[in-house]
Amino acid sequence: MPGRVVNGAEAGAVDVRYGGGGVQQLTEATPGIPGTPPTADRFGLSLYNLSAAPASGSWLVIGAPPESIGSTAEAGLVVVVPRDGNALTGARAQAFNEGTGGVKGTVCDSCRFGWGLG
Repeated sequence: MPGRVVNGAEAGAVDVRYGGGGVQQLTEATPGIPGTPPTADRFGLSLYNLSAAPASGSWLVIGAPPESIGSTAEAGLVVVVPRDGNALTGARAQAFNEGTGGVKGTVCDSCRFGWGLG
């Protein structure tokens, strides 16, 4: 739900539906999830479920391509949320952009990093 209102701003949210019927909502206001929910952030515009070996768990990769990085408009952001037990948790979530060490590229206006995941 990239346009979902969070803390009074159209920041975006991700609804995770579990097989047992539970629903979990993740936003940039969720404890541990990096970032703040600004207007037009569009958190959840792109999604990718990354599964590894059963012992390693799985991660939900969430894109917010219009996210501004500092004064750089629409540079883009990707948040990786790990699964902890039976649910996703913000406790070990990490954010990446083109200014993050080890990520190819440089932060630029309208780059929209995180637009295409997978």
